[in-house]
Amino acid sequence: MSAIRILSSEEARRSILQRKPLDETALTPEMAERNRHLFGEALTPDQVAAKIIREVRETGDEAVKRYSLLFDGAASNELKVEHNDLAAALESLPEEIRKAFETSADRIRAFHEKQPAGSWIHWDEDGGVGQMVRPLARVGLYVPGGQAAYPSSLLMAAIPAQVAGVEEIVVTTPANQDGKVDPVVLAAAHLAGVDAGYKVGGVQAIA
Repeated sequence: MSAIRILSSEEARRSILQRKPLDETALTPEMAERNRHLFGEALTPDQVAAKIIREVRETGDEAVKRYSLLFDGAASNELKVEHNDLAAALESLPEEIRKAFETSADRIRAFHEKQPAGSWIHWDEDGGVGQMVRPLARVGLYVPGGQAAYPSSLLMAAIPAQVAGVEEIVVTTPANQDGKVDPVVLAAAHLAGVDAGYKVGGVQAIA
């Protein structure tokens, strides 16, 4: 069993300061070769992201589908996950897992409902000061995927938005090579009140 190194605050501070920003991080030979294979040249991470974003803006879903196939091996003509599929995923879970999800969702919701987030104003003889709190009309959430499923990430991002009064919550998460999303993620989306889901991962999802 390997030992876990525990850093002092000073050691941690020096370590963090020594880390280069992502746009200055050198590619390993393996990463450079992979990018050369995929893009015809050894693009940096910034260049890869910029290229994908530009192509998604120019060609929309065509670029999204192409890069999903290139990176994830996910071929799908339909990117959107219908709301009925979210509900069906929850019903398909074993009862023990479904109850665990429901308990988690209830606790997350209860916690955020107790957070003071209302508008307020204070008046005195010189005037008033205050804070106006208004929810966003629409939010998009990205839930990682691939070799693992992260339903808890979805619950902890979507439920606070729902509690805050966001009108529309959209989630995007990678599909597997069969073009499907892990049902536990879809089930969590339904519990969290997500309005729509999309089977897309990576930069192309954010773009």
